[in-house]
Amino acid sequence: MTDKGNSLELEIIVEPGYRLELLAGVLVWDPPADLPHQRCARKLQRILEEYFQQIDPKGELLSSMCIGLENSVMLPDLVYISGQQREMLLQTHIPGAPTLVAEIVSPYTREKDSILKFNIYESAQVQHYWLLDYKGQGLKCFALAKEGYALVAQGENEDIMLHPDFAGLSIDLRALWPYCSGKDSIKP
Repeated sequence: MTDKGNSLELEIIVEPGYRLELLAGVLVWDPPADLPHQRCARKLQRILEEYFQQIDPKGELLSSMCIGLENSVMLPDLVYISGQQREMLLQTHIPGAPTLVAEIVSPYTREKDSILKFNIYESAQVQHYWLLDYKGQGLKCFALAKEGYALVAQGENEDIMLHPDFAGLSIDLRALWPYCSGKDSIKP
């Protein structure tokens, strides 16, 4: 990894579709996200884009944008940069803590997302960290408090989830699960 001015470069050959991240100084290689993971990320992105466009039109919701934090270079599923943070958005990455990071938890990433990344984002002062588990049909939303992350909202199955820090945001979780199940004519 080299740091050229404001650009991070990780020079490693990786199989197409695989995700390589530097987490707390350790290279972590994940297989490509499966179809339910992709669908879930896209559906949540649409919900959040609609919401943030109304409350913060200068903010930006990005998918798989590289974030450089401490001794880590990560590719979260969704990243929200508020309008007030736009100056830290670079062409190749975000060199600091965004307002919100959302990860779609899959069987391959469960431990990494819920423990390792959780600790990195918390330490770097990312204000909001969300974990969407399509297999377990649940969404957990953490917000930064004095002592670290606190669970401030959660929903599962057919809940309609409201978030105390995002007034007017209502996520009907029923809309996510059929979309994210992968149970259609696609073969495994």
